[in-house]
Amino acid sequence: MASIDVVRRLRRQRRRVIDRAGTVARAVIGLAFVALAVTLYHADVRDVVLGIVVLPAVATLLLALRGRGARPLRLGMAGHLVTIALVLVLSVAFHGATVLLFYGSAMLVAAASGNGGCEVTAVSNWLRGRDDQIGCPLFAPFDALDDTPGSERICGGRA
Repeated sequence: MASIDVVRRLRRQRRRVIDRAGTVARAVIGLAFVALAVTLYHADVRDVVLGIVVLPAVATLLLALRGRGARPLRLGMAGHLVTIALVLVLSVAFHGATVLLFYGSAMLVAAASGNGGCEVTAVSNWLRGRDDQIGCPLFAPFDALDDTPGSERICGGRA
């Protein structure tokens, strides 16, 4: 019961990390990825389960292994390379529709929740009330448009 109270408190304390340009970019590209998965790759139930349930659950589990009290994950500029490597590995390991659904749905979660850093961490951050950030080379330019002095956004290149 105490852990539920902690999660509720963290969710209330959260603030948006991305602003208008980052939110719009993630929403538009996320919708495009989901549409491509459905129309171009003809996503089936297996793709939906893997892309929207299994891969986000694996990412959440891996991040949860760090422990509740762990400091927020920050990889700095190296995080962009980690994100690119993850995209390449997932693209080889899974059908295109699965990868597009994973990233597309995570982009939509990131847009709705205001989470920056990396779409791989978006669902985990939302569920766990965290602010873990890896890096997002695709959205760094959009987040830089929103950048304000004193911001700690990783996408804009700050650690």
